Amino acid sequence: MDARSGELRRSGVLLNLQEQPLKVLECLLERPGELVTREALRQRLWPGDTFVDFEQGVNAAVKRLRETLADSAESPRFVETLPRRGYRFIAPVERARDRPGLAPSAPDQRTSMAGEQAPSAHVETQPHAARRRPHALIAAGAIALGLIAIAAWLRRAPPEIPGAPLRLVALTTLAGSEYGPTFSPDGRQVAFAWDGEQQDNSDIYVKLVGSSEIRRLTSDAAVDFAPQWSPDGKWIAYARSESLTSNQIRLMSSLGGSERVLKFPVRPPATWSPDGRYLVAGRASEAGASDQSNGIYLVPVEIGEPRPITRAVAPANDGWPAVSPDGRHLAYASCQDVWYRSNCHIQVLDLDTTLDPLGSPRRLTRAPFWTIQGVAWSRDGTFIVFAARQGALTNLWRVAADGTHEPVRIEVAGMDAAFPATTASADRLAFSKSLDDEDIFRLDVGGLARPVARSSVKDNNAQFSPDGQRMAFCSARSGDAFEVWVAGTDGSQPERLTRGPGRWQCSPHWSPDGKRIAFDSQAEDGSWHVWTMDVDGGAPHQITKEAGDQVRPTWSRDGQWIYFIRSRASDHDVWRIRVSNGQYERVTHGGAEARAWESVDGKGVFYKRQEFDSPVYFQLLSGGAARPIIACVPATRFSVVKLGIYYVPCQPDGNVKPDMPVRLLNPVTGEDRQVATLEIPFPAPGLKIGYFAVSPDGQTILYSRLVSNGADLMLIENFR
Repeated sequence: MDARSGELRRSGVLLNLQEQPLKVLECLLERPGELVTREALRQRLWPGDTFVDFEQGVNAAVKRLRETLADSAESPRFVETLPRRGYRFIAPVERARDRPGLAPSAPDQRTSMAGEQAPSAHVETQPHAARRRPHALIAAGAIALGLIAIAAWLRRAPPEIPGAPLRLVALTTLAGSEYGPTFSPDGRQVAFAWDGEQQDNSDIYVKLVGSSEIRRLTSDAAVDFAPQWSPDGKWIAYARSESLTSNQIRLMSSLGGSERVLKFPVRPPATWSPDGRYLVAGRASEAGASDQSNGIYLVPVEIGEPRPITRAVAPANDGWPAVSPDGRHLAYASCQDVWYRSNCHIQVLDLDTTLDPLGSPRRLTRAPFWTIQGVAWSRDGTFIVFAARQGALTNLWRVAADGTHEPVRIEVAGMDAAFPATTASADRLAFSKSLDDEDIFRLDVGGLARPVARSSVKDNNAQFSPDGQRMAFCSARSGDAFEVWVAGTDGSQPERLTRGPGRWQCSPHWSPDGKRIAFDSQAEDGSWHVWTMDVDGGAPHQITKEAGDQVRPTWSRDGQWIYFIRSRASDHDVWRIRVSNGQYERVTHGGAEARAWESVDGKGVFYKRQEFDSPVYFQLLSGGAARPIIACVPATRFSVVKLGIYYVPCQPDGNVKPDMPVRLLNPVTGEDRQVATLEIPFPAPGLKIGYFAVSPDGQTILYSRLVSNGADLMLIENFR
């Protein structure tokens, strides 16, 4: 850290640190190991100003600083949080006057890019420090560096990036969302999908790197996305979607105009083989379909029949294929769900000269990821770049293609980065950076909605306490992981409840007596289980321990049972467990995905068989066939209270309107009436309102919604 120039380097690479995080770092380094209060940081960041929401400003600055340092609030190596007090810099700090000869541009040899060694920081304050050291110190330093180098080699830390420093620049800054970039063969142009300034139609566009001019290639009313440039630069393959499950792969001239359709059911994207003869794409069928030949397929561009390279049985799925530059290896995502989520890994399969598989695939990731959102090879074919979500945020990662190193985050890309793309012609990495921010709003019936849980990250899944005075919700504000928080329903006195036990904690639900909260947690092996925890704190208690996943818990009205969705292979249904003795009972047959709610009389449950737009069913606990109660509800947008079922109905065209009706159904009398309207500021296709809850008296609604929306394309120069 050079305090005079404001430059921060890691392993010789200049890091991009904005003004406010830089001031936070300076303030912390002035008092290493000591508490720096939030008020002191506020005075440093906004001296003499009346900053309306400085709490959020300090949080955002510290968060960006941690991202740059590759630090974690959960397991801090640099910046430790002292709840409700401030922060402390906990890594050892050495100043230039204490270490003669230390130059600001020289990397600290004790810290590898992956952070394998114990972190330390040095601060340059004297440009002309003495350059001479006693011979004994030089010898001791050489021995120490040698031992550290041996330790680093034994731990197989990934090599440092040599050459020019990484440089992060914006490729596009359009209104709306730009995503799915692909380079032309010469690396000078980028094709991408953009949903337009009104966010009402996604089409394919092309722009020259470094230019602000863009050229539109498609203009169909359907959703066009996932472009992929052919190796000879003449064609662009892309996907056209008529619905969630219907995608066509189309080929068009990179100049626009001429195009044709390849009739093969795929889950985009479809990438090219290096010789341009094939498109490589994942084929997926829904669980329960007669044809479950999921996997990666070679689809001839000219003539011939598609042939499989990998195979997976639904609901497992292989997708995001990427062929190495030499055409001898296939990298792809292997997940346990058709939407590339839940227990995902990066795999590599060796290929022969005809692109047929050689042997079995190799798994490169030890711990599973929640989602995979893009796979690409490095220019030299030695490592693979992929976008994945392991906690609350999606990041770019790199992993050695030979499996010798664990995945390492590409920190310069920041958070919410996806859809990586590389080119064989230049040291460039393009990706899409999401600008979405989701907050929790409160609507009192007859009043106006107002935010009650705001941060610069996602806050959602709010649930009322039995007395209606407090709420539990999920938030990523504490770092990389989602955790359960509690607060007043006006947002007052927010307190973090969980700190693990897994890498993701969410889906909170209060016990009827208001003393405990049930939630689901993802373990390090990728499995999900139901836990409970006292609202006043203490150790969490694991409730479900079976194989597979158990998620989305809700309490019974008498507090004796917890309902949850149990997943085993292709089997997804509502189960319940008696809290006192761990007795399991199956409740539904025929599928269930969204949360289940016990009826007011305790005789049955309301649930959905699919998470997307689909009916709400009622199942008696005594058995019998389930019957539909509500024709269509999007996702989990219904809540059961004493007055009845509050719900948001599906929209006829599948779009979200600026004002969404809330209806109340009395399941006994059948009376169904509108009771409120939710304000939705982003009525774009596919943008749904977030989680939805109603207070016990029916007078207050909590729901999450986007407060900012969009995505830009970013470019990392000198990427190797």
